[in-house]
Amino acid sequence: MAVTSANIPTELLERAMQVLGARTKREAIVTSLEEVVRRGEQAHALEALAGMTSLVELADPEVRAQARR
Repeated sequence: MAVTSANIPTELLERAMQVLGARTKREAIVTSLEEVVRRGEQAHALEALAGMTSLVELADPEVRAQARR
């Protein structure tokens, strides 16, 4: 694992730790990054669903597999 150094505003990091219930700075940063990735993947899946012409397509296993990616 690579070590990365970043200047993060102290107040922002402390607020994130409180909101997330994180005990360490690393935990707050990793959890925050995981959440950003999860939200991005979720937005992509919603865009795929919105582009469907019919909900009947959800019965197609290939379509469902594409939505999960």
